[in-house]
Amino acid sequence: MILLFLISIIIFFSVIIVVLSYHSNTVICTPKNIDIDPRPESKPESGLCQFQADIGYVCPIDASIDDAYITAVQTAPNEIRNAAADAILSEWGTSLGIKNRTEANIFIDRSWPTGDPLYVLYIPAARDKESGKLIRGNEFIGCAGIDRVNFYPFISNLYVIPYHRRKGWGRKIITHALQHIKHIGFPEGRLICNANLRSWYEMNGWRVERSVGKQFVMIKNT
Repeated sequence: MILLFLISIIIFFSVIIVVLSYHSNTVICTPKNIDIDPRPESKPESGLCQFQADIGYVCPIDASIDDAYITAVQTAPNEIRNAAADAILSEWGTSLGIKNRTEANIFIDRSWPTGDPLYVLYIPAARDKESGKLIRGNEFIGCAGIDRVNFYPFISNLYVIPYHRRKGWGRKIITHALQHIKHIGFPEGRLICNANLRSWYEMNGWRVERSVGKQFVMIKNT
């Protein structure tokens, strides 16, 4: 009986070792097998930056957020820029009098020419490392602008495409926008929201500064 028990134990652990060895040798889709397109970088000579006497060059902040990149729309791939224009068109086209993608791109260029960017968040294209074959294209997630028309920076034109909503991306775009506002020397960021979104912003640390008709100006420390 003891001999049978020992043999059973040996067989059991032998099977475990074989299984683990099999799995460790059959993983074929790892990051080492995939090349991710490099993240664009904004530099002073790119024309996106502003010089401020007390700070120096103020440029858009590029960052990697989980599996996505966030950058100024001017340095994003063309299909991401066009996706941002389509978002502006679908969400605010009627109120802004924008009729097509071309007009939406003109609106972007006029609203965020330098310094204060329209940030775009996207999942970058990926290619097979050996063959160079495209595995996936660039995928637009959302956008948010920094608006200083009234001196104090406001986060504006926040948008996340329906497929990526309720995944935390909106919160991440806002956090990045607040980092930019801190970067340019302001202790608070502001945005305007409708009444139905007030509770969501309050749960995420924003507070009401004042009401404007049926909307609220929300404020949060950077």
